[in-house]
Amino acid sequence: MSHPDYAQDKQISRLRIVVTLVLSLLGGSVAWMMLERASAVLEQRTVAAIRGSLADSVLAEVAEAMAAGKPAPDLHALNPFTLLNWQPEQYCGELQGNAAPQPGCWHYLTDRKWVVYRLQTRWITPEEGGILALEIRRLGAEVLNSSHNVPRNGTAAVYEMDDVSAEELRRYIRRLEL
Repeated sequence: MSHPDYAQDKQISRLRIVVTLVLSLLGGSVAWMMLERASAVLEQRTVAAIRGSLADSVLAEVAEAMAAGKPAPDLHALNPFTLLNWQPEQYCGELQGNAAPQPGCWHYLTDRKWVVYRLQTRWITPEEGGILALEIRRLGAEVLNSSHNVPRNGTAAVYEMDDVSAEELRRYIRRLEL
């Protein structure tokens, strides 16, 4: 027969192991959620930075043409990533047809003339399937300038990077092979 103190020590030892395992799982879960959230914030900031770089490159292209007294080039059909001095690590190339963008990648859709990014984190996935879509838009056929930077012909085309309308984006997502 075993001593009653020995059986109680054995139960306390088992309880310690169970409590240690539960606390370890709980701590691991909290740490995992914090890392996931940090990853989502990092992705959000990276997307904002690349989006800003693309918009700035479009504006710079127009400004350089205006400064040289030339008409602005037709940027609507241009892949904006070709205007960047560097290719971001997240740029995964051009897509054609209904090919789905890879999570965590920027793509240029040649058929639609859009730049798309598919989110890879679950924390900030919007209603549109986690896909951000941008396009170069021509703001007006002609813009009259009263400054000294007026091109020789007195007009300039103005372009900007802007969000694709929600309706167009929904139609695009419905056709994807997700």
